[in-house]
Amino acid sequence: MSPELIPFVILTITTTAAALGLYLFALFLKRRRPANLILGVHILLGMAGLEQVAVLIRGAGPSGAAAAGQFGTAAAALFALSLFSGFVAPIVAQRSKQGGIALLYSHVGLGLAGFASLLIWFGSFAM
Repeated sequence: MSPELIPFVILTITTTAAALGLYLFALFLKRRRPANLILGVHILLGMAGLEQVAVLIRGAGPSGAAAAGQFGTAAAALFALSLFSGFVAPIVAQRSKQGGIALLYSHVGLGLAGFASLLIWFGSFAM
């Protein structure tokens, strides 16, 4: 694969994960259960997106050098925190419904902040 296409592939993965996440959040607000397939695809794409951002930070960037920057590191950290809070939210919700909801909201916020950081970081590649 051409190194110039790597950011596009990562952006496709993370955009799909974010879109599915927003759909799942809309279902949550309507108090409807999502299909397990959609939930599973969201989880797998989120993990794949985090892994690809980590690979890009370590040196598979379009220039061939490590593409680490403040926004790249922030995107990876925010995606990791979002992934963790997404896994922990259902566990906490078994004991405390409000705690689980708070973690779900933090999962959404961290994921969107990570996605915004990723967009800013990829914008710096074009310059």
